[in-house]
Amino acid sequence: MQIGIPRALSYYNYFPFWYGFFSDLGIEIILSDITTKQTMSAGSALVVPETCLPIKVYVGHILNLLDKGIDKIFVPSIQSIAPNI
Repeated sequence: MQIGIPRALSYYNYFPFWYGFFSDLGIEIILSDITTKQTMSAGSALVVPETCLPIKVYVGHILNLLDKGIDKIFVPSIQSIAPNI
């Protein structure tokens, strides 16, 4: 089994954790390619002009993973990373 992880936003910041987690489960991790002008252009073409640049780049990375034939893309909903005090 393969799972794609985009090199964008906090999904890539926590990549070392996700890598260890999925590797221990025997799942192969596929990263999107590095960010290029083509990545930004592809993402920009699919969102409204008012969308911020990080989201345009994120969409470009998702498209890159889809182009690689990855059918499972890991995009968790991270609500907070603050500790419960």
